[in-house]
Amino acid sequence: MKRVLPLLIIIAVLGVAFSAAAVQKPARTAKPAAAGAAQPNWWGPPPPQGEPDRGPKVHGPVAAVGENSITLRTPSGFNTYAVGPDTEIRVGGRPGALADISVGFVANVSFEYDQANLTTHAKRIGAVRPEPNGRITSIEGNLVRITDEGGTVWEVTTTPETRIMWLRIPLTMADLRIGYGARAEGPSEGNRVQARAIQARLPFFKGAVTDINNNSIRVKTVDQRTIEGVMSDRTMVVIHPRVGPNTPGTRADIRRGMAINIGGHIAEGQPMDVLLVELLIGE
Repeated sequence: MKRVLPLLIIIAVLGVAFSAAAVQKPARTAKPAAAGAAQPNWWGPPPPQGEPDRGPKVHGPVAAVGENSITLRTPSGFNTYAVGPDTEIRVGGRPGALADISVGFVANVSFEYDQANLTTHAKRIGAVRPEPNGRITSIEGNLVRITDEGGTVWEVTTTPETRIMWLRIPLTMADLRIGYGARAEGPSEGNRVQARAIQARLPFFKGAVTDINNNSIRVKTVDQRTIEGVMSDRTMVVIHPRVGPNTPGTRADIRRGMAINIGGHIAEGQPMDVLLVELLIGE
């Protein structure tokens, strides 16, 4: 017992000494960061800084291209921007030159205002060749005219090799109708396009099956319309689960009360020529 007591006293004294040193240890002060530098954080180095702000931006179709300028048609009118050696130009996502851009292209322009010369200077131009995307306004033989939102009328010429699709369903020229949405792809010159492909947009509705009888189907849409439809050998049935991949279905899978998407040709006073039925199931 006499040997143990001095040992306990020594341990207690050392504990007090270490505690006092910990209390008196000065706190570390962080060095001030350089102006504009990214601040470090406690879990590691700061993330890389993003692309610097390029200033205000404008979007619209190209109305004119000069030797050192570009003019866009915007909601506020026609705006012209000076283009210099420091202007970054990309055409179709690749580095390009002002000469690669033509009237009718669609462009984004980041610019700055030059107070001294009272001009707007383009800092960056991103332009893409336009493609017909709008509504079919006429069909004459193998010539399809598509009018886009800006009012431009595109003359789209098709050939037997032109691939015409709606979603996953192959179509023919006979399936195209005035008023249908359409987007054409292919070489263009001005407003003329030699179509390699046309992606059509047919009437498409979401609703529930209220009656099914052999080839006939009746659907109540979400906007309370009643659609009478007739299925044929062309009708594609797809089972579309909420989770998991789509699988092919048959007309036998369609039952009253099922939620579906239905689409196809509609003519006034006639039932829909049903081309696609998607069965929306919970599993």
